[in-house]
Amino acid sequence: MPSPYPGLTLDDIPTSIGRYPYKKVDASKYQFRLFILYPRTSSRPEDLRITIFEDVLDGNDQKMVKSFQALSYVWGDATKRQDLMVIVPVGEIEAVCKLSVTANLAEALVHYPFRDGHVVLWADAICINQDDHEERAQQVRLMQRIYSEADIVTAWLGHEAENSNLAMNLLTRIGESADPDYTKSVVQVYRDLVIADMTVNGRADLLAECYSSDNSTWAPSWIPDWSTMTKLPIAVFEACADGQSAAAATLCPDQKTLAIKGKLLATVSDAWEPLHTQDNLHQDLKMSRLATMAAVKECAQRIALSARYPSGGDNLEALCVGLSGGQVTDNYVAQLQQSSCQSIAQYKAFIDFALSFDNTPTDIHRLADPDILGCVASASHTLLDSMVATVEGYLGFCPVSARPGDRVCILLGCMKPMILRPTRGNNSCYTVVGPCNMHGLNWGEGLLGPLPDNTTFVWNQSGPRGGTGPAFKNRYTGEETIVDPRIDWDLLDVGNNRELAFAQRMPPDRSRIDYFKRPDVEYFEKRGIELITFDLV
Repeated sequence: MPSPYPGLTLDDIPTSIGRYPYKKVDASKYQFRLFILYPRTSSRPEDLRITIFEDVLDGNDQKMVKSFQALSYVWGDATKRQDLMVIVPVGEIEAVCKLSVTANLAEALVHYPFRDGHVVLWADAICINQDDHEERAQQVRLMQRIYSEADIVTAWLGHEAENSNLAMNLLTRIGESADPDYTKSVVQVYRDLVIADMTVNGRADLLAECYSSDNSTWAPSWIPDWSTMTKLPIAVFEACADGQSAAAATLCPDQKTLAIKGKLLATVSDAWEPLHTQDNLHQDLKMSRLATMAAVKECAQRIALSARYPSGGDNLEALCVGLSGGQVTDNYVAQLQQSSCQSIAQYKAFIDFALSFDNTPTDIHRLADPDILGCVASASHTLLDSMVATVEGYLGFCPVSARPGDRVCILLGCMKPMILRPTRGNNSCYTVVGPCNMHGLNWGEGLLGPLPDNTTFVWNQSGPRGGTGPAFKNRYTGEETIVDPRIDWDLLDVGNNRELAFAQRMPPDRSRIDYFKRPDVEYFEKRGIELITFDLV
């Protein structure tokens, strides 16, 4: 390979170890940068050494290298930095500079394959001068070409963590999203991603990433503010409230209002302040557990536990599901049950214990029981949210800004029930408050009605590439299927058109495979299920 720094002299390099001096690249000539990642020693893998050089995408006779690899990664916390050593060859001398990158990128390079050899790579934070906004905008336009011409593209998402499969499933769905454009505002970029997910995948699940607050200036409310994800509630729950339907949404001409079809199900009558805080979680372990027990006791005393619940069962069962964050072993196959996941029966015993809890030595000793500890762990996070009750008798937990008069709705294509707030003076306009975990509405009951008596809802490994997916289990035979028994699939038959297929079914004689699309607006109209249009602002 020719010298990557022709004509460079020592006058161009700081005399002491300084910051790497980027040279200008001309995007109009398809110039871009690559870097050589030198072999990493097993004893000190953190000592990352690279050499950056300019190259071109067009003109084989002008290219410095014939092949390269590209690295995609999560930026992570931009305040956590690490310096890389940049080796700058100047004749027979090697000068050394520093380049500050995010700790997440440095970690990705440490774990990058081909540890014992030289690797030619492209990574945006190294190959694009992040201090030059004009260059950033120009180089971003070349990124699709760069990724397409790379021999290998490796994605680094960090170390595996609990529920990381949920993120992988989301990435699978929105892989064909909007092109990045640094000339757009953050809100516009996020908006384009939401619209792309609805257009390409027919899903509106990203709306469940929205959490409003009373003092928030973020708008429109239906666009998630991913820049403040660290401030969002901790509790994460899975649901299938929309019956796995296809989103029916339109971006209005003002580019700010989203018109989306759905169904209004309930009105919030009571919204209580959270009974737990981040301070409670981070205090002494014993004190944190005692605070959780007191909070659970107060929740249980707010309601008549034995009262009949709208979807069947009683309020006690609804509170169990709520405190669990919607994650009870009753709704998970064995392979997906986490160590902290408990059954409804265990939560009932836990609530009964909380009601009688009196800080006696016997009570405190019982707090060490594994069943109790599992319930305490889930409840402590759930209680960071607000407990709500509706006029119709439903109970749940939702974002802290919920208040009486808010509406509980199902939006087509969005797996979680949503809390919306009517705007003054317009009956069809709403702002998004956020998702809610509401027993009796989490599994499609609001759109499709209750499940047959012989069927229960479970999460199994029917999702993309073995990830978590919703299924329906026969209580008597144990058979599981992703085909919802409440849906008239014959109305959704798409013949052999696999591109439109969402589910498939083989008849008893196994003579063929029938393909079906997701339930859409036309399907619900045929079934006499009335939908309305929510204008989200």
